[in-house]
Amino acid sequence: MQTRVASKLITEQHHDEKNKFSIPIHGEDFVKKSIGKKWRDYKCDLKAMYVTKYKTKDALIKKKRPSHIPRD
Repeated sequence: MQTRVASKLITEQHHDEKNKFSIPIHGEDFVKKSIGKKWRDYKCDLKAMYVTKYKTKDALIKKKRPSHIPRD
């Protein structure tokens, strides 16, 4: 089940594909699946770089917070 935002993004991507590229009708599904996989991979890479590196929120705050800014 897609959200409205995801649906809108897919519609915009599809519109951009039609304007920028000449994709045969029988290749549209492949292109959509490829874009979806690349997007999921990108989100996974971002999460790995910024979120899962630290086990707790306190560890993240401790590491990333500049020393001149108080914790609370």
